[in-house]
Amino acid sequence: NTDLDYVIVQPTALTNDPAQGSITLQPQRQSTIPRADVADVLVAALDSNRHRDTVKIASGDEAIVKALHV
Repeated sequence: NTDLDYVIVQPTALTNDPAQGSITLQPQRQSTIPRADVADVLVAALDSNRHRDTVKIASGDEAIVKALHV
């Protein structure tokens, strides 16, 4: 119960691979995601319209900004 806006980001297993710049939301299977992509998702989430939302992410085919509807 808060008046603050927030976004909870839940990545799948983290890797040290280079960023791909693309993700999938709500992954249906075990997957991985580079730490650099998670960092980019956190930055994009700040400017997104996903207020008071939980976002599950994994590596995928959709550009991060597009996936988050920034």
